[in-house]
Amino acid sequence: MPFRLPWPRRRTEQPPCNAPLAEGETILRGQRSVLVYGRERKRGALHLTTRRLIFEAGRGDARWLIIPLEEVARAGAYRSPGSAAYQLWIETTKGEQAPFAMSRDEAQAWVEAIEAARRSATGGRLLE
Repeated sequence: MPFRLPWPRRRTEQPPCNAPLAEGETILRGQRSVLVYGRERKRGALHLTTRRLIFEAGRGDARWLIIPLEEVARAGAYRSPGSAAYQLWIETTKGEQAPFAMSRDEAQAWVEAIEAARRSATGGRLLE
């Protein structure tokens, strides 16, 4: 039998959140992710708290992207144009967009978690 190296496994543990959290704010979900803007990709960690979405880049000058939940207009899981990869798309009430590359199942789970966090933050009703 030939010697085979094990397939690299994706890290499943939640990465640490280095952003200062407000009193009463807790982390609901977190994972390593890639923020895609234009041709550039920033590797880092995406976190969902009870009040906001936080992306912390691993390196570079622009290290943080913070989107309060009340500014999230919609979240969706979409296939990337021209490829088989999926992205979690976040659109803000100001019309800004933040796509994060991840698998289809992960993106759909994030959409559900964001909608649930938005509902609980607004007392059961979803803001539009």
